[in-house]
Amino acid sequence: MTDYARRPGVQRTRRSFLRALGASALAFPFFRSLEISAVEAAEGVAPQRLLTFYFPHGVSSPLFKRQVNDTEDSFDLTFVEPRSGAPCVLRPFDDAASYGMSFKSKLVVIDGLDFATDAVGHDGTRTVFTGSGTTGTGSSIEQYLAIEAGLGKDTPFSTLVLGVGTNKTGDHLDNISYYKGVTVSKIIDPTETFNTVFASLLASSDPAALAAAQARRARGQSVVDFLRADINHLNTRLAPREKAKLDQHLTSLVEIEKQLAALETQRNCQAPAAPPKFDSVLSLAGGEVNFEAITNLQIDMLAQALACDLTRFGSFWMADLSRGAVTGTDIPYDTFYSPDSPDIHLTVAHGYRPPYDSIDGIAPADPGVPVSWQLSGVQQHYAYEKAARLLSRLSASGILESSLVVIGNDMGDSGLHTSDNVPYVLAGSAGGKLRTGRYLSLKPNCPPGRRDCEGTNKVIIPNNQLLVSIAQMFGQAIDSFGEPTDPAHAKGALAGLV
Repeated sequence: MTDYARRPGVQRTRRSFLRALGASALAFPFFRSLEISAVEAAEGVAPQRLLTFYFPHGVSSPLFKRQVNDTEDSFDLTFVEPRSGAPCVLRPFDDAASYGMSFKSKLVVIDGLDFATDAVGHDGTRTVFTGSGTTGTGSSIEQYLAIEAGLGKDTPFSTLVLGVGTNKTGDHLDNISYYKGVTVSKIIDPTETFNTVFASLLASSDPAALAAAQARRARGQSVVDFLRADINHLNTRLAPREKAKLDQHLTSLVEIEKQLAALETQRNCQAPAAPPKFDSVLSLAGGEVNFEAITNLQIDMLAQALACDLTRFGSFWMADLSRGAVTGTDIPYDTFYSPDSPDIHLTVAHGYRPPYDSIDGIAPADPGVPVSWQLSGVQQHYAYEKAARLLSRLSASGILESSLVVIGNDMGDSGLHTSDNVPYVLAGSAGGKLRTGRYLSLKPNCPPGRRDCEGTNKVIIPNNQLLVSIAQMFGQAIDSFGEPTDPAHAKGALAGLV
């Protein structure tokens, strides 16, 4: 037990909490996490947590945008768009029947942010949480706060980077987490997540198991010491880009040391059940049929790791729901090219056609294709459902208010692959630093369909400003974040956010 857990006030709070919970406590899977949260709340020491959450292919604007009569503080997430008959894609956040509560009052929805980098279309995955282009050398916001700012030093894992479907590290199309410009690899297999995060970190009362853990730690520390000496020797000979990669390796060694030390630490936390083994977890290799179950397991374990204070920073990558991965979306196979080859990416995302205004009266207005809004919206509704599942788990563990979940995307208009008006949703208040229950429409004067206001009226509100604001919420005295094409776009916090 840690010194903190031995403190008299903490002990009294723990006893009071368990008495209040009663005999039902043992039947509740998150009761240990709730106990930790109750102690933190009583002591006034609840730590801030940040999680970035990504899904691809933009957003169906008619199903996302604030409605005509809505305001910043009064808005509807349950509307049905009349031309397509499709519901608002944000509806899962206001669905108490499915998730135990409405999260509408816990949100800040943002419409009107832009990527001000060279990253367009799917390249936007590189920009969404870094504010940097495809050749950027900066970190994503969760890696910056956890490692560069040192806010993740007190937990066994400074960050957890989980995902579904792809674990590629060499392509900026497949990564949202970066440390000093170098991709941070994702864990995409729930079994690996469980073994990495829980199985070896939760203490055992078996003396033989503890002795084995200590032996593993000693062996592991010897290897770490050797690798550190080797890397430090190489570091003096390399170019800056290669030094950044070695710096990431050194950071990884620090993480390993913390995890080795945690083998001997008694954790007041209940491990989740071990997940099943899947025959495939990879996109384009048969894993798509397992994505629904994998996504739920990864989200639940990530929430449990945050609740157990095994980490306070993380990222989650949602899979591209293509090539057979339609389970849970209600999209029939015959919607696509053929029953054997469904592809949400090519057919739905690229087929999306919202309404567009005429260009200075020269061309006629394009009314758009309502069925494309509905099909695009199904995929986004599914992704927001998974985000609502995450919020539900965090709320059940009592840590949603101290957390900030940032839900982002790679583009605005998937049909045109634009980087204007990229949707963001923030959830939780980061420990009271963010006023929630709002929908920010940042470009109300841009006409519908001309959301980026072309020509001399073009308005750019870079997502860098959001990232600056997040860093400031976590106590960082910075006024610039990321590497946009115009350095001026990296500066300043997002007006009206906090």
